Amino acid sequence: MNSKKLLVVGDFISGSGLTQFIFNVFPYFDKKKLDIQCVGYGIDSKQETNIKCKKLGWHLDRVIPVTKNPLKHVKWWEKFFKKNDFDYIYFNYSSSWNYM
Repeated sequence: MNSKKLLVVGDFISGSGLTQFIFNVFPYFDKKKLDIQCVGYGIDSKQETNIKCKKLGWHLDRVIPVTKNPLKHVKWWEKFFKKNDFDYIYFNYSSSWNYM
């Protein structure tokens, strides 16, 4: 059986409740059935979430923050989805990110 691909989108910031939820739930999924890839829209200066994702075997990309350059942010997503296919996408974001 081929594994399904899951994209997990969240802030991926050290100390974030949103990120902690992801780290508390998603490691329990069967790695043989689900290949997890992540995109972080936050800036984690401590790099703790990058290390945690690597330990879990998850690839973590960082999108250009929408607050820095909305056009580059949208173009980054367009390029990202042209290169990648996913069976499932899970968005975990705060209300401040909703305006996009």
